[in-house]
Amino acid sequence: MLVLLCVISGCSIKKNTPSTRFYHAMTSHFNTLYNGEVAYLEGEEAQMKSHQDDYNRLIPMYISTNKTTAGVGKGNYETTITKCEKAIKQHSMKKRPTVKPNQRKDEKMKAYLARKEFNPYMYHAWLMMADAQFQKGEFIEAASTCNYTIRLYQAQPDIASIAKAMLARCYVALDWAYDAEDVLNKMRRDSIGRQGMKEMNNTMAAYQILIGQYEEAIPYLKDAIKNTKRKLKRTRLNFLLGQLYQQTGQNEEAYKAYAKVIRANPPYEMAFSARISQTEVMPRDKFNQMVSLLKRMAKSDKNKDYLDKVYYALGNIYMGVNDTTHCIYAWEKGVKDATKRGPDKAMLLLRLSNLYWEMEKYIDAARTYKECVSILDKEHEEYIESERRSKILTELEPHLSAVKLQDSLQILAKLPEAEYLAAIDRVIDELKKQEQEAEKKAAQNGTNANGQRPQANGQQSQTDRPIAANTGMNNQQQGPWYFYNATSVKRGMEEFQRRWGQRKNEDLWRISNKASYVAATGSEDVEVGEEAEGDDEALYGSAESDSSLTDEQALKDSLENDPHHREYYLKQIPFTEEQMEASNAILSDGLYNAGILEQEKLENWLLAEKTMQRVLSDFPEREGIDNIYYHLFLLYGRLGDSEKAEYYKALLYL
Repeated sequence: MLVLLCVISGCSIKKNTPSTRFYHAMTSHFNTLYNGEVAYLEGEEAQMKSHQDDYNRLIPMYISTNKTTAGVGKGNYETTITKCEKAIKQHSMKKRPTVKPNQRKDEKMKAYLARKEFNPYMYHAWLMMADAQFQKGEFIEAASTCNYTIRLYQAQPDIASIAKAMLARCYVALDWAYDAEDVLNKMRRDSIGRQGMKEMNNTMAAYQILIGQYEEAIPYLKDAIKNTKRKLKRTRLNFLLGQLYQQTGQNEEAYKAYAKVIRANPPYEMAFSARISQTEVMPRDKFNQMVSLLKRMAKSDKNKDYLDKVYYALGNIYMGVNDTTHCIYAWEKGVKDATKRGPDKAMLLLRLSNLYWEMEKYIDAARTYKECVSILDKEHEEYIESERRSKILTELEPHLSAVKLQDSLQILAKLPEAEYLAAIDRVIDELKKQEQEAEKKAAQNGTNANGQRPQANGQQSQTDRPIAANTGMNNQQQGPWYFYNATSVKRGMEEFQRRWGQRKNEDLWRISNKASYVAATGSEDVEVGEEAEGDDEALYGSAESDSSLTDEQALKDSLENDPHHREYYLKQIPFTEEQMEASNAILSDGLYNAGILEQEKLENWLLAEKTMQRVLSDFPEREGIDNIYYHLFLLYGRLGDSEKAEYYKALLYL
């Protein structure tokens, strides 16, 4: 009976006695919060296993800042929050204990009576709730819980300091650097308990990383590693420590930190990335050793899904000795052999694109930036600039390619026959080599020639069915529809530009003097098919001539459309005077348009000057030369060369 009365009296939170405090502390701990803690640990374990780090960048201290990771284990954290709320509702003790009138109240007693919560274990519920909210990615909700906890435990500095450090951690996760700094500075003026100091050092490391003070973050991070119990979490922080050492030029310490990661036997991708990072911080006098190690890693079948990482590191090593040729080769091979369109390939493409941009190799940069933007994370700090560059180069590249092609063709036209035939043969051999490599890679991946996997029932997909013979390939082969083949489309565009130059998408595009045509016909609205029949026949040949082609002519046409034969290239070389005039027209248009884009969009004024000056020197009789004078006037004004600016201004009035 006495035991029953004790239990009944102990269940009430309206009485604050040693027995009731003991009862509610034990009940909240072993009955409610224990289950919440188990759910929390399960959620954390699920997050750690599913989280994917981008090892090309500083990995985050808190994996919940990754939106994808924050969604994992959500149910477990919601269970934790529910258990904490239940514990607070059923076991929170706000009533002050009864004090005898004649009892002496010393400072310790006064501090105890100033508390707002008398359940000695209840602060675990508040802190665990804030932790669960943080792991869910609900940083503002977690900050609110921490703020309330600080006010609730204002009379208990040890507990309040933990909540303050967690509050600053929420601000760091939100990228609120000023708010985090304010909280951390105030903490230094207050009393901080042992656990509060651990939390503060952990948060200080994250804060210093947030503001880019990597050197200052290192001692705090080392302290955080010592106080981290879970092995995988501690290994991640060691990897981050190695990255910080690497960022600050402490390569020897970085090498040791990465070695700790490898010895911890982490998941393969983390261990592999640590080995790659080690090659980047090895002494430069071990250049040959580093290159040999990476080449062995590239040959291992175990690393076939990480070739982009291997070649990225290999390129970095070559870049470290200013060998840009081998660097570009390594990065291009990494792009080519990559099996995944993930952050590793995106970073490889980004570095390669930036290098091409700096070297003013804009044709290559247009290709790599386009692919980079398609897979680069939109939240990446360089995404906006990469997208801007890609748009500019998409517009500029056709003109630069036309100039490059016509320059090459005109050079070939001036060579002896043996030399230009040898050059053509080298191009054909390279084409065949690339096709063989593509077929070999497709066979290894279990795909067809178009990179598509066959249907399970043995039927072809709609895009695999041959609709018509691919005129760009051998007549014995059947290919997909023309516009599904990017190579054929590009060749078609080059062929069109070779014949007609850069033309606007408009009616009567084949007629250079539309005014005279309209005057002659009396109508500007001409339907397709109403143009002069003689013009069509001159351009494409009559139906009778098409039907009477000899077998010899058909064979010749076939060879001229097949890039595996000399005839395909010979027909593009401007041997005759008429062909050279057509080539010069394309070259002049390409230079003119490229120069304007280089000035207005690319803002590479020195390159624009070089391009426009070439137009003036090579094509002084070009129509619209006044536009060149005008743009040179603007360009020299921007360059601060007033004398040349006035010179071209004067030419405009002549």
